[in-house]
Amino acid sequence: MSTFSLTKGSEAALGMLASQAGSETLLLTQPARELRAELSIEPFTSDSGDQLLAVLFMREQRHSMTLQRNDGANAQHLADWIEAVANGTVDTAEAIPQRAGPSDLAAATAAFHAAAHELNAQTDMVNHPPHYTGHPSGVECIEVAELLPFTLGNAFKYVFRHGQKGGLEDLRKAHWYLDRIEPGATPLYVAEENLLVAGELARRIAAHESYLIGGCLVAIALAEVEHARELLGHLLSAA
Repeated sequence: MSTFSLTKGSEAALGMLASQAGSETLLLTQPARELRAELSIEPFTSDSGDQLLAVLFMREQRHSMTLQRNDGANAQHLADWIEAVANGTVDTAEAIPQRAGPSDLAAATAAFHAAAHELNAQTDMVNHPPHYTGHPSGVECIEVAELLPFTLGNAFKYVFRHGQKGGLEDLRKAHWYLDRIEPGATPLYVAEENLLVAGELARRIAAHESYLIGGCLVAIALAEVEHARELLGHLLSAA
């Protein structure tokens, strides 16, 4: 029976996460199927020393594990764990509480960091984080990203959130994902109806952004990779 395994791009992203912490969307594949997972990693200190709390969301389930910080094998530990969860060979699922409303976002943010020290992550920072849901257009990042293939969806996410979260580092991550697409190639596997919807949503977002940011988001949503690279290059030069 075929099993899910992380893509090479997700393995590379996992290596960065294991050393720097943060959050990422990961892609696992098997013949004719794919599975996405959200992974967040937070550093904390306990009686056992400096550690990392990894929280994984997959198939509407929450899983968590702890790692020793600065362990060179952490990326492999995480990869093995994620693939085991995807393939049902380990059961670490926990209940997910109901999503918080907009008025609860500030409390949810504080609760996430407090819970990390107690080895129990606050899930609303994944389900309803303000850097993804607080845009004045009313469009949530996931509404566009989930319509796109993995590389484009992640590039869109990092440009979308960079002003509220990762700044220049997020723009560099977006560039890294765009560079995963061969120059001149068109992601033909994007359904035309997905591009139509993604483009319309991105234009609503762009109406509240500068020309470069808005144009970059629209270009990514329309799978116009070369144009997106060009605009992102200008953003990086101006940062």
